[in-house]
Amino acid sequence: MSEHLHDLDSLALMVRDPRSRAYIREAIAAYRAGAYRASVISIWVSVAFDILSKIRELSEAGDTQATTLIAEFDAATSAKDIAKQQRIERSLLDEAQNKFSLFSINDRVLLDRINEDRNLCAHPNIPDEAELFSPSAESVRSHIVHSISVLLAIEPLQGKAIISAFASDIATPAFPRDMERAVVYVRERYLARMRSKVVTNFAEIIGKATLGLGSHPWATGHETTLIPTLIAISLHSPDLWRDVLRAKLAGFIGQLPGMDVARAFRLLKAFPDIAAVLASHDRSRLETYVQQWRSGRSLDAFGAAEVPGFEKDVTTALDQADDLTKQTIFQTYPSKIFVRPAITMLGDARGWRHAESIFSNCIVPLLDQFCPDDIRPFVQAVGGNSQVWDASGIPDLLASAVDQLGAANSLGTESDWQFLRDKLSARYRDDAYSDTWKKLEHYGLKTTALSEPEED
Repeated sequence: MSEHLHDLDSLALMVRDPRSRAYIREAIAAYRAGAYRASVISIWVSVAFDILSKIRELSEAGDTQATTLIAEFDAATSAKDIAKQQRIERSLLDEAQNKFSLFSINDRVLLDRINEDRNLCAHPNIPDEAELFSPSAESVRSHIVHSISVLLAIEPLQGKAIISAFASDIATPAFPRDMERAVVYVRERYLARMRSKVVTNFAEIIGKATLGLGSHPWATGHETTLIPTLIAISLHSPDLWRDVLRAKLAGFIGQLPGMDVARAFRLLKAFPDIAAVLASHDRSRLETYVQQWRSGRSLDAFGAAEVPGFEKDVTTALDQADDLTKQTIFQTYPSKIFVRPAITMLGDARGWRHAESIFSNCIVPLLDQFCPDDIRPFVQAVGGNSQVWDASGIPDLLASAVDQLGAANSLGTESDWQFLRDKLSARYRDDAYSDTWKKLEHYGLKTTALSEPEED
């Protein structure tokens, strides 16, 4: 294996504990000297020591299971009880994975191989010296690299320590605010080494914090940022999510008091499948809240737009909102069920600037929700109201919208856009919309101007 694949000295610098670093450097020195059996033994010593060191850290952070194990080990050490120390060492990988989640299942396989080779190196049982186990240079180097990458360079996180680290992390500018990046970040930084019980506990705390249940001051102001964390959990542990966590989160929704029930839609917007496991009386509470929504109440209710069975009630509630509130709703909770109401608002625009404002703040946020069947009422709204088509900012807004709709393959038919061009040509506005016609042609929709515009 090429020496340049990993710079072992650089890797050794990544080891957190200076004592573990000293042991792994002994292993590196033995490897370079060709003493491969000695190197493997030193690698295992560094692994065993580092596991105990990490468990000691967790004990100091208040983990009671860690405190029990460390007390047991320290007592055996003080009493020079070699047999008990050996028993602890033999169970060390199990304890580290199952109780403290110091590494993942896949990482455990790599550490098991180190332990197996260490046993073969340290306890030879073959009488013929020529047949003694002799690890290859490649396998020893691999053990060094894996011991550092999956354990020695990793910070121990467990239970309260995980939440403490996450609470500090989410408040910093370094925590990704972009949905996709945040999901990847949480999976890699927090979930990769968690066992299912820890994942469950983590999900429960994040779910309660999202709903505003319990005392989680660190979550205040970051409720929407918590959603990517739950998405990461659902992707990381899909079976656990389906079989256990959905029901737990649905139960938390049932704990929401009075008017706070609207917070449920923070979860249901991102996870409509939770609605399927809601208790019937909890679903009834949510339906009643949406049905009785009035201006001035929490807009979280409009997160129900994407939840099966709530569409009609949300549309009815939308009728109670004024135009400015509707703009906020469309921008915050974009949904396909809001497309037609937004188009109606555009068609009813009462002035040029009003039309431009509706287009920018209501239509543009919903363009990704358009389907081809929405195009005809959309162009009718533009072409049927002079306050829209004659507004100076509309041509540029429409051309940009065509680009977005075209990229999503939602432009409708050629006849839809010919209808609009006929309307605008008849009003001597064809040239003002030349960019729109060019963009339509780029997406394969060719329209033509009227040869003789009608006289007004």
